[in-house]
Amino acid sequence: MNRRPRHIVQYAVCLLLGAMTWGILCPAQALAQTGPPLAQKTDRWTVNYHVTVRGEFTIEPEPGSDGPVVTYKIEHLYSGLANVVFEARSLYTVGDEWRPRFVDPHPEVTIEINDSRTSLYDWLCEERESVEETWKGKIGITYGAGYGGRRTQLMIDNNTRRYEISYPLFYKSRVATSTNDEVTYVRKRFTEKLGDGERRLLDTKTDHKSFDLYQVPDVAGYVKNTTIIGTDTWSALKSDAAMNGGSVDSFYWMSPELHPDANVFPGVPKDKVQVHVWYDFKRFKG
Repeated sequence: MNRRPRHIVQYAVCLLLGAMTWGILCPAQALAQTGPPLAQKTDRWTVNYHVTVRGEFTIEPEPGSDGPVVTYKIEHLYSGLANVVFEARSLYTVGDEWRPRFVDPHPEVTIEINDSRTSLYDWLCEERESVEETWKGKIGITYGAGYGGRRTQLMIDNNTRRYEISYPLFYKSRVATSTNDEVTYVRKRFTEKLGDGERRLLDTKTDHKSFDLYQVPDVAGYVKNTTIIGTDTWSALKSDAAMNGGSVDSFYWMSPELHPDANVFPGVPKDKVQVHVWYDFKRFKG
């Protein structure tokens, strides 16, 4: 009867136990961590995030036509504020240590709209008309019942030194809103005499439009379904100097100039609209 040398058996057992211990019981240790943990369960974080959508575009009339020169200006601001705290995953306690997740189910979101369109007609019998249209409104909401899974989430991987984000900027009317909760549309028509230098108001029209029509636009790789999304290395963040005697750390990130996936305003090509995404984290050490 052949017998394996005792040292070979012992070595095989050690390999098996090692695999069970490090690969199964402690999967987080399979990746080497360099440096201190980026985040711990006892940390508290505040998160600020913004998306700006701006553009200006002029359309000249076709030669020989009596159409106006039309100038568009677009300015949308979407911002959020959240206080995220650790959220345990009941079946993944080991992962909570090396990949903690911080959430706020009730972030505050503000949307501000300031658009305009000016149509300037050519002179006719020493007189010309112009039309000024504006869309203006600002609303602040706090997510709660009725917004489903819309919550701010920050996940930090201490081993791979990466982070993942999900920051909502969604608005939907849940009840009948007053005009204070809507975008106000104003249309003014003017006339001007040659050499006079003054415009005379002919008429005014006012209307109200829901903020539902002014969702933050999708931007490939950055904003999807009214939510800022992303994953990147921690080193891609810029760091501010520690505050409050070193008890608060601050990190931030800014995107390059981007463009929406689709037109955000009728008549304005999407490549004439600039989008910037910005967010920061502040860590209050536990």
